[in-house]
Amino acid sequence: MGIYNQLMQQLDDKGVLFNVETDTVMTGSGRIIPKKKAIINAKSGETLGIVSDSYQVVSNESIFDAFCKQIEASNIDYADAEVNVAFAKGGARTLVDFIFPNEEIVVPGDTSSTHLSITALNSFDGMTRYLTKAGGMRMKCLNGQILGNIVGGYSSTHSPNLSVESGAQRVIQM
Repeated sequence: MGIYNQLMQQLDDKGVLFNVETDTVMTGSGRIIPKKKAIINAKSGETLGIVSDSYQVVSNESIFDAFCKQIEASNIDYADAEVNVAFAKGGARTLVDFIFPNEEIVVPGDTSSTHLSITALNSFDGMTRYLTKAGGMRMKCLNGQILGNIVGGYSSTHSPNLSVESGAQRVIQM
């Protein structure tokens, strides 16, 4: 099994790849709220957010599919790669850290091991932009960090201009 399949399987096992649907927003009396839509977890039926009708829904699967393809096509040593996942608000926000233990980042003056970490954040509640960044997972105290100057990343509102592929490619090529 290639790294793409391994990473996607880890994401699926951790519940990241759920589908979402949109629905009309109504008051209790049945009045439709204009220019709003509800984003609903298709599996659980839970409402994840109420957003504007221009909000572009981008599934976790689309985002992490693009990331995993870029990782597989890169020069990153992805042997033993791990995926850490955190959810907020029942999946309304998903944070995924891809950690690469065979890619060490050297921090001047620090002899502890720091592994390459690539992070992606997606939301369905309109509270957070789509965001990707690269940094390090410091093994001494297990905190994620961005070291020195940020050399690249990708951030976009959930609008028609959001490009999952561009975001993944930009961060991987850093």
